[in-house]
Amino acid sequence: MYSDDIDTSIIWLPSPENEYEGDWLEESFVDKYYYSIQEEQSESNASGTKLFPEEETIVCFVQSFSLLLLDVGCGRKGSLSHVDWQHRPFPLFWLGVDKYTDTVCQFQVASKRPHIIMEGIVASAYALPFRDKVFDTILCQSVLHHCPTKYKRQLVWQNIYAACLLKQTFCIYLTVCAFEQTERRLASQDALVPDIKGRIAFYHFFTRKELEECYPHSQITTERDQHAVLLLNGENDSSSSNDGNTRRRSYFGATCFS
Repeated sequence: MYSDDIDTSIIWLPSPENEYEGDWLEESFVDKYYYSIQEEQSESNASGTKLFPEEETIVCFVQSFSLLLLDVGCGRKGSLSHVDWQHRPFPLFWLGVDKYTDTVCQFQVASKRPHIIMEGIVASAYALPFRDKVFDTILCQSVLHHCPTKYKRQLVWQNIYAACLLKQTFCIYLTVCAFEQTERRLASQDALVPDIKGRIAFYHFFTRKELEECYPHSQITTERDQHAVLLLNGENDSSSSNDGNTRRRSYFGATCFS
């Protein structure tokens, strides 16, 4: 049931006036927050959890086409950790990227999935250490809403888009917190939000219009107070036939690092 009352447990903020203020917010209320939860066990989503419609599309794409997947802000268990991945006729290399060293170490241990080669590296989404046009699938779940400024949010998107194999079969999937909430009214798009233990993290709540302007060719839906952004290009499908086999060999024969 929707409440017209402003949530007083949240500290509502004006948008940062400059990048210095944004850097301070990120260091104080994103980095410190994630460092504080490093030792805790991740609350895992069990296999069999109902998928969003977009997640069903992603799973189908990954199972059928994907060869090199980049998971930006992979966390301790990786994106889509609740998916029961099926046997694949060809291998998938899943590369998790996170800026926190302990998180990447936990990802490499906890994210094992059958028929998938999982690796993790420490890197920032603001400076992904890869050549352009390498990955055919990129996941970025619950990352962009922790970027305090518009410049940084755009920078992450530009890096993600540059890493994708454009003009071929590719898929990009993002999720962010929505400003259009179903059960509460938000006072502003930027806020400091406490978790159940009182630890505070910075969030930027995206409006649908904001996402439509940033990602004009994407499919945008809202589920459970989150916006999901799906950019899928299925043209020039070369996953089958001899051309597909050639493309697979070329992926694994070349390094993805710059």
